[in-house]
Amino acid sequence: MWTVIKYKKNNYYQMKQSLIFFLDDSAKFYRPEIRYKKKTKNIDRKFCLPILNNYVFCYSKKFENSFSIEKCKYLKGVDYFLGGYNHNQAQI
Repeated sequence: MWTVIKYKKNNYYQMKQSLIFFLDDSAKFYRPEIRYKKKTKNIDRKFCLPILNNYVFCYSKKFENSFSIEKCKYLKGVDYFLGGYNHNQAQI
């Protein structure tokens, strides 16, 4: 079941690791981003800019049980889970 998670700013990888630890490597994450190069002083630098800012899509079979989402709300890096994910699975 897919859900949308808002994570704390600059804590994406910490949130991802805590969810993987809790959900047993069955979690799949989707975070669309724009990658671009910027040239400064004859040096090419690569940058990644997330399109959805602090939001990420996450899939796991354990999200079918609402009790597991209540536990995940208090993991490190997680700000909150968007509500209504049960009814909007077709749109997600």
